[in-house]
Parts: sequence; structure tokens; C-alpha cells
Amino acid sequence: MIVETRGIVLQESPIREKDKRLLIYTKDFGKIVCFAKNVRKRNVAVASVLSYSDLRLFQNRDSYQLIEGTVLKSFEHVKEDIFSLSYAMYLLEFISYVGKEELENKKLLKLLIYGINAIEKNKINLDVIKSVFDLKLLQILGFEPDLSACIHCGSNERVYFSAIDGGSICSMCKHSKDMVSIDEGSLAVMEHILRLDIEGLFSFDLKEGVRQKFTDIIDIYVKVHIDYKFKTLEFLKSI
Repeated sequence: MIVETRGIVLQESPIREKDKRLLIYTKDFGKIVCFAKNVRKRNVAVASVLSYSDLRLFQNRDSYQLIEGTVLKSFEHVKEDIFSLSYAMYLLEFISYVGKEELENKKLLKLLIYGINAIEKNKINLDVIKSVFDLKLLQILGFEPDLSACIHCGSNERVYFSAIDGGSICSMCKHSKDMVSIDEGSLAVMEHILRLDIEGLFSFDLKEGVRQKFTDIIDIYVKVHIDYKFKTLEFLKSI
């Protein structure tokens, strides 16, 4: 059966000399495995990591075959800088891990495209883009932190954060093992991100003090809720 959709290539691997196995996150089918034949002669740009394209596919029982595609965006400027490319690959790796095969989730694709667009525009700190992406993705996946009050007693005082307990904590409820201090600036940023639609997410940057605290907290939150060791993060630490 021939189907049409839109998607971005998350991974590519060669098969023999001319063919490729692609992992694509699509608008209509979620994460899919797609085989591209004879890519040296046709569909070269479409069958490349980071290529976001309109796709025409032949649907097999447990995979797809690329018939043709039209590239909408290839994010070439992202590929010109090792740091930009590494952060973009992190976003792809995250979606590769949490995206479900044959289960459509348009929000995941939209968040991914907006995140890579923000990296390409080069107007916002890369760590901020990563952490904004992480928090919104965790919210979409059902791991939204409760920041409205102390999660244990309901007090309006919010001076700590627990990733394990999933929210803010007051000074009287200091019994969470993973508790870290949190300031008003980081709380405000997190609440702002959770309220925003995806379209408005990557429209602000942060000053260094707030940025460091915010990104540290989100890093902890991801480690608690996503049981996966990101290869791209290991690479970023090495450069």
C-alpha cells in the first residue's frame, strides 16, 4: 500500500553500497523503519539525517520503502558547527528513544522541528534550547512536575525541588533524598515553559545565573525519568 506523510530522518545506516536503512519520525505513523534503495542516484537528500521531508512510501508488513520525497528543510546551517550539530543530534536521539513505532504523536514531531529550528537560528544558548526541549518533552510524555505549591503539605513556600517526587518542596518538608534548592527565577522559567504552546517555546534566552540553575535541575529531572544513557551527551562532554 502506498502512503504519504511528512517526517524527519533520525538515523541512517548503509546497506551494501547503494541502499540505506532509515529511522524516521513521521507525522502520521510515529517512528518507522524505512528502506531507501539506490540512494546514490535518487533521494540522496531525503535519505539523510536531519532531512525533514514530504514522503511517499510503500508500506510493508513491518517496515516501509521510500518511493520519493521532497525536502522541506535540511538544516544545513546546523551541520556547519560541531556544537550545533551535536545538540541537534541529541534532540534526535531523545525522540529516537521515546518515540513509539507506528504510534502517531504530532506533538513530538512538532517539538523536534521547532527545537532544531531554534538551534539553526543561533539566537538562544544551546543549553537553554536543550533544557526547554527536555522539560516540554517530559510534559508531553506525562512527567509534568507539580510546581504550584509544596507537593507534600501544600505550602506556598517553594525552596527545594525533587525530581523523584516530581515537584517543589517547602523548608518544612525536607525529607526527599534527591532534593536540590531552587530559586524563584528557575521556578518562573519552568512554569512559563509548561504553560507555553510549542510555537512559543524557543522565544527567550536566560541570564547566566538563572540559566545554570535551570539547566542543572532539568538535567537531574531527565536522568530520573528517562532511563537511558545518551551517547550525544557523552560526546558533548568530550569536546
